[in-house]
Amino acid sequence: MATYRDFTACDVPKFDGTLDLIACTKWLSAVEGAFRTSCCKEKNKVNFAPNFLRDSAKMWWEGKIYEKGEEWIGTCTWKEFKEMFNTKYAPAEEVEGYVVFTITQEVG
Repeated sequence: MATYRDFTACDVPKFDGTLDLIACTKWLSAVEGAFRTSCCKEKNKVNFAPNFLRDSAKMWWEGKIYEKGEEWIGTCTWKEFKEMFNTKYAPAEEVEGYVVFTITQEVG
């Protein structure tokens, strides 16, 4: 069973809340890589990962906890966290715009 120490040994980067699709995607990818490497159990993911949020991202997460209540943390899944995180930091319209830009660059 993975401990928090095992997870942090994976050198997880911090995420400061920059509204940047690439930074958001890289952070999630790094966190999920650390989950795999440390054999993190599903129930620990939402407890471990938010410790690497900083600045406005940390405030966003604390706001979610305040909005939903402390007991919600015990039931929040990693999938739910990612959906909320992506809605905030990688909105669908930004993803679509990036895909269109990338395709245009490849074709052009």
